[in-house]
Amino acid sequence: MTAERRAPLAHREDQLTEASTADLSLQEVAFGTVFNLRLDPSAPLAGQLGLPGPGRAALIATDGQVDGAVGRLGAWPALWLGPDEWLLTGGEDRGDLLSTWLTAQLAGVSRSNLVEVSANYATLLIAGRHARALLEKAVTLDLHPRSFTVGNCATTTFARGNVLLWQVADEGYRLMFRPSFGTYFSDWLIDAASEFS
Repeated sequence: MTAERRAPLAHREDQLTEASTADLSLQEVAFGTVFNLRLDPSAPLAGQLGLPGPGRAALIATDGQVDGAVGRLGAWPALWLGPDEWLLTGGEDRGDLLSTWLTAQLAGVSRSNLVEVSANYATLLIAGRHARALLEKAVTLDLHPRSFTVGNCATTTFARGNVLLWQVADEGYRLMFRPSFGTYFSDWLIDAASEFS
């Protein structure tokens, strides 16, 4: 008998749905694949991949040759974490293909490393007209569009915990955090969202 796979916030799905309105949506993004990539930004591969610079996210990798065959890798958002570190995020269906391809690309490239860290992250999508106002209650960043806009990402403090915040649309943000904070963050958001219901 195999254990049923459960999303980190499956136990809060109903409460997140109930707290959502036409102007504010709280939703888990479950079962994504996440890789941590360390790579010298001056390496030719970094330029070929189009890895983003400080505080930015960008799409990388579309098609690639894997074991002699061309495979569809998909478009993987790469989020800048530090001078030589990125987080690659995507759906679970192409993770093995991307890993195989990138591992081959990184062979012989100094100061490089690729590690799957999917189990280290839970993700919430906060969207709608009130999304920014809700987040501004808890983050230490200036989220006004003059400072933080679509494509920006940053590691920050959120309700006394640490998150990776990524603006994915004009009124949409992804919060990525350790699954052990899932209940705390979702309960905080559900409570804070009541102001907008």
